[in-house]
Amino acid sequence: ARSAGGSSAMSGVTNSSSQLSLVQSDVSQYSNPLGRSACTAIALTLTYNCIGQFNYASPESFIDSTLLTRSINDGIKLYSELRDNSSSGVEHSSVEDILVTCSGRDNNIISS
Repeated sequence: ARSAGGSSAMSGVTNSSSQLSLVQSDVSQYSNPLGRSACTAIALTLTYNCIGQFNYASPESFIDSTLLTRSINDGIKLYSELRDNSSSGVEHSSVEDILVTCSGRDNNIISS
């Protein structure tokens, strides 16, 4: 699927036969007007959602369109919360800015 603002989010996963599989989400960061500058928050959210899984399962078993869609939406939410609580007026956030801001949260990246 493609969004009005560009291509949908995609992730490549190598399956057990070493072939690359394409996983797509029905949404992209441009599906939500608040997502325009949320790319760093989305990438960190996807990383957060995946990192604990790697110890227990192979990527092809948990990286799917649902995970991508949830990570995009949660990343946009995170970006919006950080932007609303910032007085800097900076539109784009760096990895360091997001990690420092989130370091006081119980689960660091994703708020409940």
